[in-house]
Formats: sequence, structure tokens, C-alpha cells
Amino acid sequence: MKLQRRISRAERAAQGRRLARLKIHWGRPSAETSEAVWELLSPSLGVCASDLSLDETTAKQALVVVLDCALLAGRNGSMFTVNAAFDALATRWSPTFRRALDQGPARCSYDMRPRTVRTARRDLMIAGIRMQGLWETARSKKNPLYVAHRIPKQGYQIRLSEASEIYSRFDRLVAEDSGYRRPITGVRVLLRDERTPDRALRQDVAGEQPYNVVKLGSRSEQLLDFMEQSQLYLDLENFRDEYDRASQNAQMIARRVKKLYGIDASLSSAWPKRYYTGKDKKRRRVASPRQKAVWEHVPKGLHRVAVRRLLAAYDRARGIVTQFEGVRVCLRGLKPSALVMERERTYVPIRSGFFRAHNRRFHATHFWPEQVSGNLDQAEHIAEKLLTIRTSPRGRWFEFVTHIDDPAALDHDGTGNLIGVDVSSSQTQVLASFLGIPQLEAIAGGKKPFKEFLAEQAWPLLRDRYPEPSNKKLVELVKSLWLRVLYGSSVRTVILDQDHDWATYGEGWIAGQPDQAAYARALDEAEAVTQGFLASIPGFAEVSRFLQACQRIAQEVDTYEGFTFTDPFDNAKVVWNPPRRRLTRVRWGDQIVYVFAPTGDPKDGKYPIDRAELSTMIAPCLTHALDACYSALVMEGLRDAGVRDFVALHDSWLAPVEFAAIRSQAARAWFQGLGPVYDRLIHYLRGTKFQPDALDWKTQWRQRLRDQAWPDFAVKWDPAVDYSSIVPPLIRSLARRLRRRAQR
Repeated sequence: MKLQRRISRAERAAQGRRLARLKIHWGRPSAETSEAVWELLSPSLGVCASDLSLDETTAKQALVVVLDCALLAGRNGSMFTVNAAFDALATRWSPTFRRALDQGPARCSYDMRPRTVRTARRDLMIAGIRMQGLWETARSKKNPLYVAHRIPKQGYQIRLSEASEIYSRFDRLVAEDSGYRRPITGVRVLLRDERTPDRALRQDVAGEQPYNVVKLGSRSEQLLDFMEQSQLYLDLENFRDEYDRASQNAQMIARRVKKLYGIDASLSSAWPKRYYTGKDKKRRRVASPRQKAVWEHVPKGLHRVAVRRLLAAYDRARGIVTQFEGVRVCLRGLKPSALVMERERTYVPIRSGFFRAHNRRFHATHFWPEQVSGNLDQAEHIAEKLLTIRTSPRGRWFEFVTHIDDPAALDHDGTGNLIGVDVSSSQTQVLASFLGIPQLEAIAGGKKPFKEFLAEQAWPLLRDRYPEPSNKKLVELVKSLWLRVLYGSSVRTVILDQDHDWATYGEGWIAGQPDQAAYARALDEAEAVTQGFLASIPGFAEVSRFLQACQRIAQEVDTYEGFTFTDPFDNAKVVWNPPRRRLTRVRWGDQIVYVFAPTGDPKDGKYPIDRAELSTMIAPCLTHALDACYSALVMEGLRDAGVRDFVALHDSWLAPVEFAAIRSQAARAWFQGLGPVYDRLIHYLRGTKFQPDALDWKTQWRQRLRDQAWPDFAVKWDPAVDYSSIVPPLIRSLARRLRRRAQR
């Protein structure tokens, strides 16, 4: 507390005069709310106001802010850290921190300059706030609002006591405080009649300096404006029912696992980035708290398989609750004017804002089908079980406005459901076309889905774990592996991640169910098997060469400029220049606020780039930029065809019309516009061992242009509602015709 005593009365008085001149709404809890919370919690916490601040009112207000910050972490499934608590306090008591937020672009202490954070720390000390006492109180085991479980090197996992009466009273008191600004997190809902927020500049931040700034050409701006006109109907009853069911399922599974095996399902499944040296002198990664609990309490065999499946089901249910908590809040208490009644159902007309990310892909800023699973996870039998309808959450929650307002307009299934097409293995098809790998392009675009081809190749290696090549979990296993390797992930990391999700991938690449002692050796063996599988895929050697070339480009680019190229869609300059950064510790007593500050001498506001990070960015981001260009051309075609309501999901499109001709025209325009991308790769690879490869890529592209051999990206029917499981042959034939019409 030495730093606290160094603050003089004159300094406190000067700070008071300074704050009096500032016209800032701090968003602090009111004195009444703070007092009510203090009376509610202080008996349980056993804390004195003087331990939290020099001023009693400030102490009670700061306690509310820190506890609410912890509750927010619990709802979002994120870690509660000193940084999060510091940001919450500094936002409400530090003029330096508020000025940094207002001036931008930094939004948290992690992305600010160390000097700014140190000055903000002193502002809080002048205000009398004692971080040590607040932090000890927030993580105390006496806290009736939640249980804080420490995850080394990460923070605290917050398990909320939602069934507690004290929790409900605290949440109600804070929510009803009109002066307190509770952070807005999660996905939000934009109603049809609400104004679309202004489009913010997308960028990353380090040391209060932007990088990876997303620049938009006029063509992108116009397309984004058009996308924001799309409207959908959200089925209010279906959403609420499934949200409540997911919440109940998560609680039920947690109770069952706790009762049978003594395992807390809410334990973190994230493996910390910590390592140890085993008895064999090899470096091993520390397991997650949940994995340790499974190894300790659950015997090997069927019990362990059952527990891992239950925990995976818990994660899925809890994920729905966490992800859509903000949506549930937005839909609570809607006015009748915001609702539409059709076919005895209650709908909410919604829209969304859109933006382009640094990899040039298009994303929704509000609640939209993009955030909802399209997996067909439920089946309904009707007409005495002659008809089976399989649906996804995306299909159950959303419908096109066009169908309901005008059932005769452009309706090819008569239901109003989201039906469209999805480019099969889009990343593989795009990359194979771009690199000129005809064998891989033919396989990825063939009649058989590419993921099924991969499963057939892998099955001889995994036949002891999967009964047949068409096993769904095997298909998901190899699909995920292939995509993540294309995105630059290491094979070992993918194997480890897949082994944690048995519900999706089954037994995976690691043979048997090794205990902690044998796990490292089994992981080594699995990595060797997986590498051999990848090497057997036609064209993988050429793809690997491309990945290596992109890594070399990261070593050749300018130290400050980074990797740049011209977006083939809107001719905007794309810049990827992540700076070198290192963790800087700003101490406050026993607590540490971490600042991920850039290093090196800046030049024209830019810091030296991190070549290691850039080497993992170029290949996946460039591939995404290419498929985003194709998607943009398809959306322009829909606009020119007069289609207002549609949904674009990266490499798939849901629309109430057939648009095969639009996709063909878009593929041709896409391929014709690739020239500047090849030129940029040749520029960076000139004089390296990859220069011949870059020249070959462009040579084959020119030859295909002369031959007019345009890529024909294979697509599959992408229904949110599937009618294919129909017994009568006549109706089954109708379903096949619908599929073919969507693919034309």
C-alpha cells in the first residue's frame, strides 16, 4: 500500500477539480443500489468498506461493479481476470481511461499503451479504490453469487449460483438501476423497424494503434447496404422453447454427472498453455481441469465413453444458453407492434447490419442465421409416420418474409423455410482452382462429397474405431482435420482438440482410451498416422507447397507494411500487418494488469510486424478472401435479379429463388479477376525457391482463360428443413427433383 500513501491531499483535490470540469456520465451504480447490495452481501462476504476504498460510498459502488463484472464472465463463459475487473473500474473512475476509450481505437486495457494503463491505475488510487481488497472479495469462497474456480495462467472460471435467492435479488437490483451502465455483450437483435447502426471501421488494435485495418471500396459499401435490406421472420415460440430446453438439459446433465461420478460438468475443458517434462524427458501439455477430473474419477471403458458424451452434450446445451442469452433478453417484453401473427405462429421481423472482416468475408453484426447451427438435429413423424421431416435450429427459428407475405411469390417449396445451396468443400475447390490442381479440383467437385472421399481414405487406418467409412463421426473427423490444416493449424493441435469432443468425432485418431501416463505416447503415434493419411490425398503435396510459400512470404514482406494485395472484388487495398507484441505487467499491489504492447520503434504510426503470426495468417486469410470474392459476385447477381431477402453464409446462400445461372456467371467473373492476386504472390516470391511455383500458378490460370475452362463449383442442396425421409416413392421422387432444381 506504499503507492497509496504517496498520493497527497493536493493531488486528490486537483483530481476532484479536474473531474468537476469534465462532463462525463460515469455509469456508476446509484448510492441507493449500492447500499441495498451492501446490505444483501456484506454479512456473507464479511468485508469492511475500508478494505475496498477510502470513501464508503465509492467502496460500495466499486463492489457492485466488480461483482457484476464477474457475473458477466459467468454468463458469457469467459474468464474473470484482473484485467476485466480493472477495465470495469477504470471505465467508471478514471478520466485517463475514458479519454483513451473515447479517442479510440483501443477498447480495453489489454490493447492500450502501458503508460495509459499506469496513469489510469493512479486515477483509481486517487479515487481511493483499493484493488487488492476488491479482488480478494470477488474471488472469495464466501461469495453467495457464484463459485470462482482458478484456472492457472488464464483467470477464474465463474460458476453462477442462479438458483440462489441472493443471486436473483442482486441481478434485479442492478438491472433496475437506471444510472448504471451494464456492459452489452453477446448477439443482439435488430428489429425490422429499427435503424441500422452506422457501419464502424473494422480493425485490430495494439498499443492504441490500429492494424489489419479493413478498407472498403465503393462496390463493397453498396453490397453491404443491399444486404442490410434483407428481412427474416424469427419464430418466437420455437426460439424460446429451445432456449429453455437447452437450459434445462444443461442442468440435468450436470446433476447426473455430479451424482454418478462426482465430476463438476462446468469445469473448464480448455487445456491451458502450460507444459511439463514427463518421465521420458519429453515436454507435455498440462491437461484441462475437466480432463483431469475424468481421468481421476471415471474408470476406463464404457463409463469413460459415456461420461465424455454426456459432457459434450452439456457443452452443446450450455453453449446455446451462453451464446443466445443476449437474444433472449432482447426478445423479452416486446411490444405487440413488433410482432406478426401468421398461421397461428408468432414471428418477430428482424434485419441485421453487416461488415467485412480482415479476411474479407462478410459477417452479420446482429442475430442472423449465421450464428445458428444448420445441422439437421430433430426429426418429426407425421401422416402416420409416412413422412419424416428433419429440421435444424436454423430452419426452426427463421423463415423468409417473402413466403409469408406473398405465398405465391418465388416459392418453390411452399413452406417459407430457408432452402439454398452450399458449395461443397468450398475452400478445397477454390484453392484447387487457384493453384491449378486438376485432380484435387475434380475430386472436391465430384458427385461424391469430398468429406466422404476423405473418410474412405482414412477408414483403413481407423477401422477398429469406426464401423464403416460412412460413419458420421468419421466424416466429421476428417473434414475438420483437412480444413484446419488448410488454415495453418498443426496436425498435433487438431488431434488434441478432436480428442476432447467425442460426441462430434468419436474415438478420433488416438487409439484406445489412454490414461494420463500413456496419453503422450498415444498422441505421438496418432500424429504419425495422421501425417501419413494426409500425404495420401491427391494434391496435398501441392497444397503443402502453397502453405510453405505463404510462410516464406511472411519473411519477405516489408517490416512495417506487412502483406498487401488488391481485393479482386472491390479493388480495395488489403493490408495484413500484425505487430510484434509482448506482455507488459502493470502491477497494482499483488495484482497484475497485463498489457499486450507492441515492441520496436514505430514508423508513421506503424510498428514492426510479427512475422511468425503473419506466416499463419496469409494462407487461410487469402483463401477466405478468394471465396469471399465469389460469394460477393453471387450476391450481386441476386440483387440484379430483384431478390431482396436472402442469407449469405460464406460459401452457401439461402434464397427463395433458383440461381444456378447466377452462380455460373459469378464463377466465370471470379476466375477472370484473379490476375492481380497472382502478380502479388510473384512479387513477394521473386528470388526465392517458390518463384517457379508462383509462375506456374499464373501460367495455368492464363491457359484456362484461353481455353475458357471456367471453374464449375459443385454445390449441394442445403436445406434447413429436409423432406427426404419420405416413404412413398412418388414423394421421395419429388424431394429428389427439388434437390436437382436447387443444384442447377
